[in-house]
Amino acid sequence: MVVVVLGNGVGNVHAAGLSLDGAASNTCTGSFSSVTCSVTLTTSNSNDIIIAIANGQCTENGITLGTPTGSGLSFTLRNSGNHLSGIATFTVGEWWALATLVLSSETITITESNGI
Repeated sequence: MVVVVLGNGVGNVHAAGLSLDGAASNTCTGSFSSVTCSVTLTTSNSNDIIIAIANGQCTENGITLGTPTGSGLSFTLRNSGNHLSGIATFTVGEWWALATLVLSSETITITESNGI
């Protein structure tokens, strides 16, 4: 999972001067049927847009990516899709959330489940 934070620290994310306020990533592994992945994120400003991107791969029956969770954050799906390459199916999802407060060691978690 990759988390990117965009903001300008003044509460108006559409204003000029957007900048990167934080980032986190993690490569996660788990059992064949389920993988839970978490990152820890700290920001300097309030009113940041948090973008979470996750992907998964399996060889049969497809993958379901759960909606990311984080204390005080409400993620909305922006886009998702599947791609078949040979015998593997790749799934990617992108979500966003508004962080109205500065984040301090905020844990963001997503679960991937295999359709077995």
